[in-house]
Amino acid sequence: IRYDTDLSIRHLPHKTASGRAQLAYWSAARIDAYVDFWKRREIPAQGRFDATLLMDQLEQIRANGVALLIDEWVAGATGVSAPVFDTDRSAIGAVTVGSVTARFLADREEIIAAVKEAGKRITENLPDSLRRIRALQPSGTRGKPSRVNLGDRHAVS
Repeated sequence: IRYDTDLSIRHLPHKTASGRAQLAYWSAARIDAYVDFWKRREIPAQGRFDATLLMDQLEQIRANGVALLIDEWVAGATGVSAPVFDTDRSAIGAVTVGSVTARFLADREEIIAAVKEAGKRITENLPDSLRRIRALQPSGTRGKPSRVNLGDRHAVS
């Protein structure tokens, strides 16, 4: 089984495991600004989202420590991501395992535990210079998200 992703296509953070793993640890104000930004944009149906559902998903990610997307983006594919944190405990990236859903379900708990452990170890072992990065930080102009927030790529995923 082969799964390729086209890096020239924007992968919206709210539609990926690694993006959600990072969004979940933003402040409420930053998340609200992100949601408002995307509500005003013309985006294809596949990129649209329900704000209430997204908030529930982000809350669940914080509770579980991982973002889990089963068959959401691609049928038969699962992504599980754990955040990587900077010194202020802001998510600056994510470690992700992508899998065929059937294989993921067979080893679900083991994979989730391994992803959490990897995120924890990466966070603990990042040099201080990298731990101060704000990979998905707003640009500072009128609360508009940075280019990475627009879904180009996750800088530290």
